[in-house]
Amino acid sequence: FPMFSPDGERIAYSSWRSDTNQDGHIDLRDNSAIYEFNMRNGQENLLVSDEFSNSYPTFSPDGNSLVYLSRRRDTNNDGVINSLDNSGVYIMDIGRKKERQIVSDEHYNKFPFFSYDSKYVIYLGSWRIMKKKPDEMDADHSEYFENNGIHCVDADGDNEREIVSTKHYGCRFLVPSPTANVVAYISWRKDTNRGLYLAPFDRLPDNAEILSYINQNL
Repeated sequence: FPMFSPDGERIAYSSWRSDTNQDGHIDLRDNSAIYEFNMRNGQENLLVSDEFSNSYPTFSPDGNSLVYLSRRRDTNNDGVINSLDNSGVYIMDIGRKKERQIVSDEHYNKFPFFSYDSKYVIYLGSWRIMKKKPDEMDADHSEYFENNGIHCVDADGDNEREIVSTKHYGCRFLVPSPTANVVAYISWRKDTNRGLYLAPFDRLPDNAEILSYINQNL
């Protein structure tokens, strides 16, 4: 999952290099670390160790921070930690090598990105369990296979909110704008092909946009 830094001089990526599960093989079942390759001097640096499985690193607009997924516990209670468990969303200050969790692994998260001004982190997420009835909270986390909507959280971890509903639609392939708090994404509606959509994530839609949504979904 390689990603360029904003200045184009570094690439961050995940790499599987250790037999962390001690099964005699190094493969995708092991934990992945996050590395940075500096194309100016040809040096590779370890940013996040493979103590846990880490993936989908993305630089902040100033290149000083990294947002990524980290899978750290058995969230579906099946006795193993693997790709069916949820990952939390973390931010690392690259210079100080200090990380903090901004989105819990209580739910399914994927593909985190910074907003252009670094104020927000945008990511795919499943229907949140807290919104379900008690009898819908099954032990195997069926939300892993549900539709995924778009979520947003302040970069300090506060004010998580849903931008595009997970209840009816499936969304994929987020691309945040480099100049505005708008995200482009692929989504599909019932009995349709995939369409390309835009959604703002720092404001409510205005009257014209609401009318457009109504007319397009009648």
